Amino acid sequence: MLIYSPVEFASMRISGMKVIDITRKLDENIAVYEGDPRFSLETWRSIETDAFMLSKIRMGTHTGTHVDAPCHFIEGGKSIYELPLHTFVGRCVVTEDVSKCDLSSGRVLIKSTDKSRMTP
Repeated sequence: MLIYSPVEFASMRISGMKVIDITRKLDENIAVYEGDPRFSLETWRSIETDAFMLSKIRMGTHTGTHVDAPCHFIEGGKSIYELPLHTFVGRCVVTEDVSKCDLSSGRVLIKSTDKSRMTP
């Protein structure tokens, strides 16, 4: 198994395509949908007292950069664990308005800047 740092991964080329890392940094200031749990990161164990570090993360599944698996909208749909990783790598169309896209053209990345339903 190969493990890459975020910087290494962001600059990789796969089959001649540049890979662009679109993940948003998770911290206590990230916006969440109203009513969703806020993101929190708590030190659970520390090197100083336990000889190792362990953190506790709390957040909703719609926090930050995420993918809605088919089971989010379709009863009996596949979970994220059932989708092959190659599904998420490849050419895509980036849009803020899905109604202006030809969804049959392949992957569509929805870039949302509308924070009206989100709490900072």
